[in-house]
Amino acid sequence: MPSLINDPNEVAAKVQPTSIFDQITPDATQTIDRGWKIIDVFKNHSAHGYLRTYPNGNVDAFKIRGPGGTGITWTKRGQLVFHSGPRSKSKGKGSGNIGMKADGFLGLKGERGIVIDAGKKDPDDSDGLDINVWGDSVEEVVGVKMITAEKIILDASNIEIRGQGIQLVSGDAGGGTLTIAAGDIEELYTNKSTTRFGQKRVISLGEDSKHELDPRGSTNTVGVGAGNEKYLGDWRVETAGVAKIGIAGGPGQLVKLRTNGLAMNVLAGNIKIDSKVGKTVLSSKLEAKVTGSIVNIEALTGLMNLKSSGPLTISGTPINLN
Repeated sequence: MPSLINDPNEVAAKVQPTSIFDQITPDATQTIDRGWKIIDVFKNHSAHGYLRTYPNGNVDAFKIRGPGGTGITWTKRGQLVFHSGPRSKSKGKGSGNIGMKADGFLGLKGERGIVIDAGKKDPDDSDGLDINVWGDSVEEVVGVKMITAEKIILDASNIEIRGQGIQLVSGDAGGGTLTIAAGDIEELYTNKSTTRFGQKRVISLGEDSKHELDPRGSTNTVGVGAGNEKYLGDWRVETAGVAKIGIAGGPGQLVKLRTNGLAMNVLAGNIKIDSKVGKTVLSSKLEAKVTGSIVNIEALTGLMNLKSSGPLTISGTPINLN
């Protein structure tokens, strides 16, 4: 690509021009009037109808002004504007209002949308927007509807919320508080999943009951921490099947004395292990020991066998064999 600077093919002009061109005719000018022109259509002491035109005579709008600063405007852009007069204390609380009344149906349709801006001049006035409906009210939104307010109150004898999916989000990213106060709460669902990232505390002043009606159902509690239950009253566990308790005896933080893998302490009363049909087997890989101020081993019916693979030692003072 040839350089644009110091090009050897460039040759200076022999004669340098002293002007752009010789002007033959003067520059064209146009003098126009500034501002709108008003053409009266009708006028009396309380009403005024006029055309608002451009200086060239083209009509921009037709306007009717009534008493008190009221008016209606039709523009060439297809606009229709209603405006009231100013609101002032001297004219009363109802000054500056616009009222529309229909004995039949009153329709309002905006092909490009409808904007309602209420109460901006008097933000401290509680009567920003009031809608009174005597009958059913149906609102259909094809899209997203968002309501932003300091506080939203829904007051009705019955409130029903429907949707394919309903989400309740309190605070930014769900970091707020959700409070429900009711006399009775009834839930009806097929499946329920709860994910909690903190503590759960339940304060109950009545009965807590759970009825599992499906014989295939089960109640599972799986955790990596400790479990603790305390009752001032009785504790009763019944099952029609079998029961199994498996204890590994590993480390933990709830029980301080960890010599015993399974410890049962009874402050008052007896301990009874009864098998109606079957055997009662107590076994230990190291040592099985039964201690007490008095120990009774009795076979109510049948034989009693004492068997040891090693030496058998019976000691006592005296030893009674009957």
